[in-house]
Amino acid sequence: MSKPRWSAGLVATVLVSAIGMYIWPGSEADSSTDNRRTALVTSGTLSETITATGVIRPVTGAEVNVGSRISGTVINLPVEVGDRVTVGQLLAELDATALQAQADKAKAEVDLSIPRVELAESTLARREKLATKG
Repeated sequence: MSKPRWSAGLVATVLVSAIGMYIWPGSEADSSTDNRRTALVTSGTLSETITATGVIRPVTGAEVNVGSRISGTVINLPVEVGDRVTVGQLLAELDATALQAQADKAKAEVDLSIPRVELAESTLARREKLATKG
């Protein structure tokens, strides 16, 4: 009685596997729809040139974003629309008053911190000397 159950289970397993392999999509690669391409890898330099047009209009009190890092009031535009520019050429000059004030403040803070550091170092040396004497 055990043999017929085992045989029936084996037949059912084989039948389910065969149906699954027939129905399951992508079981075989279809070369007619294969869109892969191969290429030899080489080392080289890539370059791309983009030509764009635009308008620069000097307006008193206008603000300009330079590289998304800094903004300020434009005080000088040494180029005109249509002028050719070279690498490193000044295109716009911003009022540096606010930036100079920030730099002066930072320098003053550094100058004030030097005596504080010296005092802390002498206090540390004195305490270390007292600690070794007991």
